[in-house]
Amino acid sequence: MPSETVKLTAYGEIVNLLFDHAWTKGITSLRKLKTEKHHKLREEYPGLPHYLYTAARCPAGYTGASGPPRHEGGSWRSG
Repeated sequence: MPSETVKLTAYGEIVNLLFDHAWTKGITSLRKLKTEKHHKLREEYPGLPHYLYTAARCPAGYTGASGPPRHEGGSWRSG
């Protein structure tokens, strides 16, 4: 059980780091966020490759959600 606690603590640190980076740089794309931070995070957290991808999805989604809406009212299909 201690190893799971360590993984969750590391996951929280990774998410916070990625949120800060995405917010300060204005990154809304998962691909761009991963491109900029993945290599460094793999060096810092070598045993957590799956957690890195999952952690990057959260900040990219939230920072992208603050942008302009893609669709306003009505249905997606016309007619």
